[in-house]
Amino acid sequence: MSKYSEIAAALRGDDCTSAPDLTYRACCDQHDVYYKTGRDLDGNPISRAEADKRLRLCMRRTGKTPLIGRWLLPWVYWGAVRLFGRGAWQKSASSDSVATPSAPASSPD
Repeated sequence: MSKYSEIAAALRGDDCTSAPDLTYRACCDQHDVYYKTGRDLDGNPISRAEADKRLRLCMRRTGKTPLIGRWLLPWVYWGAVRLFGRGAWQKSASSDSVATPSAPASSPD
């Protein structure tokens, strides 16, 4: 299990939301971490546009077929998150306790 997958699970990520994961689950986990924390694994702030761009680039690297898996689907998923992801990003941004990727938020004692 990758670091992003572990953190996404702790943050209750939803993989590729309602789209099929196909071979892109790791990319979707990474994207979930960005959306839920607003940060990369090093703790650096990341914008929504950059998070979406990284999803597309990750999908291009991991797609199995050149035309569909490495070109068409990455652009389709990117378009979907650009069109419909604002609410998820704003929900995370407005949260009072945003977790850092290396240390997910825990409940108070």
